[in-house]
Amino acid sequence: VTWQELLIQVSLLLSDTAAHVLPLVVRARAAVGMLLAFDTGARASDLPAALASELRPPPVGIQGALRAWSLTFHPLPTGVPSKTNKFDHTVTIGTSAPDREWMSQLMPALHLMPRSSPSLLDIPASAYATCFHSSRQAAGFPPRNIHQMRHGCASADSAIHGRSDLEIQTRQGWATLASIRTYKKV
Repeated sequence: VTWQELLIQVSLLLSDTAAHVLPLVVRARAAVGMLLAFDTGARASDLPAALASELRPPPVGIQGALRAWSLTFHPLPTGVPSKTNKFDHTVTIGTSAPDREWMSQLMPALHLMPRSSPSLLDIPASAYATCFHSSRQAAGFPPRNIHQMRHGCASADSAIHGRSDLEIQTRQGWATLASIRTYKKV
């Protein structure tokens, strides 16, 4: 999955021209989740399970590159580790690449969004997956596994932004360097 494909998918999810099974509010939350997944390299299961309380605004008084929103996956108090058995994996949002700086502008709206649950996206994982797959189909893209957004992030970070495999491993929480080399398409 490329960033360009994802932006087309998001625009289709938010349009009223296509026949959608899910309400606009669900599609909008899934769209933000898909953008976050690609920007952060999150695993497919991480964003639907992410907690709203773990989306943090930039620290007050900080300027420049350090002024960024962050999201912590698998906080220790939940007792649920990541796939690689780690807790408290924090990633910055919208700072991984110059072409994604605008991501940080979406975060205040996501942060203040009313919720019926502690979940960041406040939609079931099945709705998130449905939005991903239906928007790919509507765009005429070949079928992909939702996890390929993670692979796309690793590929873009390497090819476009010149990040080393070690930087990608640290930022995206990959278990091994060999995994990155297997999945990134560079």
